[in-house]
Formats: sequence, C-alpha cells, structure tokens
Amino acid sequence: MGRRRPSDEEEIEDGGRPSDETKSPWEQWQGCNFWIQGRCEGLQQQVEDLFALVPALSSRREDMEGDFTTI
Repeated sequence: MGRRRPSDEEEIEDGGRPSDETKSPWEQWQGCNFWIQGRCEGLQQQVEDLFALVPALSSRREDMEGDFTTI
C-alpha cells in the first residue's frame, strides 16, 4: 500500500526529521545541494593539503636521487 504524507501536526517517526518522501522537490534539491557543497569544500581542502606537500616531496626526491645506485 502507498504511504501517506504526515501532516505538520503529526510527529514524524524518525526522530523529527522528515524523510525525502515528505519533502517537496525544492527541499530535496536544497538538501542535495548543501550535501554536494559540503563534500566539495572537504575535497577542496584535501587538494590544497596535497598541493602543500608537493614542494616538500619534490625537494626530498631530489635529495634522494644520489642515494640510489644502479645494479
């Protein structure tokens, strides 16, 4: 059977947070947009952290190049 949407007066079963089925398409889109924005900000920080390591790694590689001997 199909589920009916709870009214505003009814308590929502999962702790007060409406499920995606009870949200309007606009609310669902906003939720996805905020989730994507948060993920992108997290990824941007990780990329910045990695780029900060690049100069240190490349200078270390130059220092180590003389340490290896060919067989």
